[in-house]
Amino acid sequence: MLLITKEILFALFCVSCVLFVFSPIQKPQVDAIGGNKFISFNHILLFLLVGLLVFAAVVKPPTMADYNSYFRLFQGVDQNERMEPAFGIIVKLLNIVDGNNYYLMFIVFALISIPLRVFLYNKFSPLIWGTIIVYLSNYYILHDLIQIRAAVASALLILLVYFSYKRKLGLFIITYLVSLSFHYSSIVFIVIWFISTTNNPRKYFLFLLFSYLLYFAQYSMSSLISYIPISSISSLLSGYAGRESYENNVFNLIQIVRIALAFFFFYNLNSKQNVYPWYVCFLKVYIVGLCFLPLFSSLSGVALRMMELFVSCEPIVIPIGFLISFKNKTFCKVAVLAYAALFFYIYYNAPNYWEIDWMNF
Repeated sequence: MLLITKEILFALFCVSCVLFVFSPIQKPQVDAIGGNKFISFNHILLFLLVGLLVFAAVVKPPTMADYNSYFRLFQGVDQNERMEPAFGIIVKLLNIVDGNNYYLMFIVFALISIPLRVFLYNKFSPLIWGTIIVYLSNYYILHDLIQIRAAVASALLILLVYFSYKRKLGLFIITYLVSLSFHYSSIVFIVIWFISTTNNPRKYFLFLLFSYLLYFAQYSMSSLISYIPISSISSLLSGYAGRESYENNVFNLIQIVRIALAFFFFYNLNSKQNVYPWYVCFLKVYIVGLCFLPLFSSLSGVALRMMELFVSCEPIVIPIGFLISFKNKTFCKVAVLAYAALFFYIYYNAPNYWEIDWMNF
């Protein structure tokens, strides 16, 4: 199974890179979120991509991280383990259909998160295949193959940013509650509504600087978790402290690259803000996500989970950021390819994602 999933992923990444090199820049269809009446060749390719990604997510190897946990939850072995409302309902219904076929769980979650994510990518990204290769390089592996509940929440993040930009409070609240029903960590998505839509980067970079100053002062915001009014969520987040003894490296290569690019994109944003007026919202969400790593440094699991959820918008942030920054589109495509290749190399070869001991299965 490991070879099947990794071979499919590697092949799709390579093909998507080729398509990205030769594909033109398309006009985002943000205001036509409901869909396009015409089916193009590009849509057919995206449909095939989604089908193969869903298949790879279902036949993933049992040695992958979190695989055993989901198997045990489906079988009802871990009665004390948390089950968010949406996850619990889906698992109960699937057990009625076939209580021995836990692959149904992977099928359902893959069919929710992957098509929704690719559909929204196609709506927002003028470089759809650039967005796809950034997605395949890390977040497909991290979320759709491993953290399948977080995968649904991170897909809904794109809608939350859109509804916040449009100031559609009702739709924002509904989407927010749905994301919360799939993963409690998405409670932090509420801050998206309060992110301004204007290009005022200074205070966001000051916030990022402030988060690192707090880290150097050895002050963590983790004490705020106790004030969360929903006990099941606060206990979940606090529980990470007891399970994990390591401390995140807040200056790791991935974090530094992302911070540097966020600065670079904001610096070049003014000239193209009228072309992609909603992009500043995604970039600010991205920066807020980068702040979580130092702010909650004493709770490594909490910091990583919240950071990963917010930064999951990077398949939109990265390609458009380079498109805005480079007048020469060849330079833009080279930069996106280099970024995706770097992260694909890291995540594709990360043994802690692919080769977890599964002796208890």
